[in-house]
Amino acid sequence: MVPGGAGQAHQTDPMREMLKPRFEVVSYDRRGISRSPLAPGAPSPTIQTHADDLHSLIETLGGGGVFLFATSIGCLIALDLLARYPHDVVKLVAHEPPDTHLLSGAAREETDAGIARLAQTFQTDGTVPALQQLAALIGLNPAEREADAPEFVVTPQFFQDMSFYFEHDLGAARDYRLDIEALRTHRDRVIVGAGEKSGTLWTCLCAQALARELDLPLTTWPGGHNGPTAYPKASARAVIEALAEA
Repeated sequence: MVPGGAGQAHQTDPMREMLKPRFEVVSYDRRGISRSPLAPGAPSPTIQTHADDLHSLIETLGGGGVFLFATSIGCLIALDLLARYPHDVVKLVAHEPPDTHLLSGAAREETDAGIARLAQTFQTDGTVPALQQLAALIGLNPAEREADAPEFVVTPQFFQDMSFYFEHDLGAARDYRLDIEALRTHRDRVIVGAGEKSGTLWTCLCAQALARELDLPLTTWPGGHNGPTAYPKASARAVIEALAEA
């Protein structure tokens, strides 16, 4: 499981509990996050760096192909892994990959401008205002969630990890461009999904565009962009059903 956002392994805990009876499930803290701090003086990670890390993790766990569930920036990492290390992946479920290069026209311009404003807000006003702006940019509604979904707990570590995301990973995702030609070669290993509540949200438009580029159907997932954390049980069932059908 490749988390999005702050990239903390425990973000996937509720889904992982639902998947454990059927799979051996592994998640991890992305480079620079929580228990995976950058070494002093180390450069900012790129999406390719994160994909190399994921490849190393899979090798450490024994190698061979795995099933992947990835969301948000985690999708970019997992899709880059598939493009460059295809033997690592049996099947990839990609939930709303945020690659604005998939968009065009006004949608691309508006989204790029919104991300640029977000980066500027972090630089000038700090993490909390940037978080508020991010919530609006990806359509987060805390009231939309499963009744028994765990309450999100804001900790000092979360703010530290989000600060790292704004300072490093936001730009890495903005600069990254999916290798569509390589992905077309392995399109039979990809399931592209978008949240049923995402509507015309830009991340949903990205998922729709990727599905078109790969000539794949778009699978509908519970909730919006944060569906995997807001609707963990329904999301886990959707993953199980998608993999079973595939």
